[in-house]
Amino acid sequence: MTDPQAGAIRHMYRTQPGMFLPLAFRLLHPGVSYLHNWSVDVLGEALARCHERQSKRLIINTPQRSLKSVCASVAFPAWVLGVRPESKIMCIAGHRTLAEEQHDLARRLMKHPRYRALFPHARVGESTGRLWLAQGGFRAALTPSDALTGLGADMIIIDDPQSAHDADDPQKGGSIRRWYDGNIYQRLDDKHEGVIIVVMQRLSHDDLTAHLLDQGGWEHVNLPAIAVEDEYHGGRLRRRPGEALHPAREDLTGLRDVMLRMGAKAFMAQYQQAPYPPDQCDTSTGLFHTAPHPDASADEFKYTVPWFGEVEEEVFLLDLLFGERTCIRRGGPPPMTTDEWVAWGDSMTTPEGKHEPAEEESVQPGGECGAPGPGHTDKFHVGCEPCSRENIEALKRPRGMWG
Repeated sequence: MTDPQAGAIRHMYRTQPGMFLPLAFRLLHPGVSYLHNWSVDVLGEALARCHERQSKRLIINTPQRSLKSVCASVAFPAWVLGVRPESKIMCIAGHRTLAEEQHDLARRLMKHPRYRALFPHARVGESTGRLWLAQGGFRAALTPSDALTGLGADMIIIDDPQSAHDADDPQKGGSIRRWYDGNIYQRLDDKHEGVIIVVMQRLSHDDLTAHLLDQGGWEHVNLPAIAVEDEYHGGRLRRRPGEALHPAREDLTGLRDVMLRMGAKAFMAQYQQAPYPPDQCDTSTGLFHTAPHPDASADEFKYTVPWFGEVEEEVFLLDLLFGERTCIRRGGPPPMTTDEWVAWGDSMTTPEGKHEPAEEESVQPGGECGAPGPGHTDKFHVGCEPCSRENIEALKRPRGMWG
């Protein structure tokens, strides 16, 4: 390699965090093969916007083991301190072990000969939980349980603030939201130019990501394990529905096995970054509300979309994400039209959620919407054609992934 070429590469590492991220991985894990993916480029571009203050509030949601922590909590702070050694960076991890692991990785990276050659002025000193530079900058390793009184920063990076073990604990989720509201924004030295970055896998429909998105003003980089729509990043089409995030590392077959092992509820949150709200399933029995598929034969029933009926969550996701439509025998009356099937199925549902034969009911034509009596059930008014049709059409209307 000629000197001009080497100089150009060094310049890219110094000026483009997206180029520095893969280098950091190789320096930290010399015996591990690095498989580059476009998702790392997307993270690098988003982090670069934060560095340039084009974006000051950033949420990154990606599956576990997708390098989000190495990129955002280890390599990026090291790069920022190499470029601007006066920067004050607080890195807050969800628990002490994670905070210490990331801090050790950052220390090793910033003391690596290659890093010191790229950023010769970034000489690192150490104190408990802190890497500091002579120019006044530092990387502080903290957890939500640490007292933040008296601390200030230019940039705050929060990494997986809540454990997946506590995903269904409303008290833990509420405490994290209160902790954020009562502590983080106030720690910015410059409220106008300070940056806050939240890096996490989704855990529940009301986790910290949901809380912050509800407030507005956040850039959101959302990378599910399997695409559910065309994904554009940086003005480019990156993948189509049904494509895995990083097939060289984890293809659809591997993701299918993961889903079946961990369960659909956890998979949708932690891998798909789309936790479904409690009213979309019965978490005690693991049942989804589903719909008949039009391609089913006369004696089959194919589950496809959240609409009507009950089916195990995993069966539902095998269809939604992996295209495996599961055919189930009707076990009921002879073939019917869709409207008739929906009305029949509703009448067969008991409060316990089990489908059992119901007593025959005299079906009368006509009837007023909502009127009690023969021909009307709680949800669908059997025999009241306009009412039944309106209910069915309303349920068909798309309302997002979970309705």
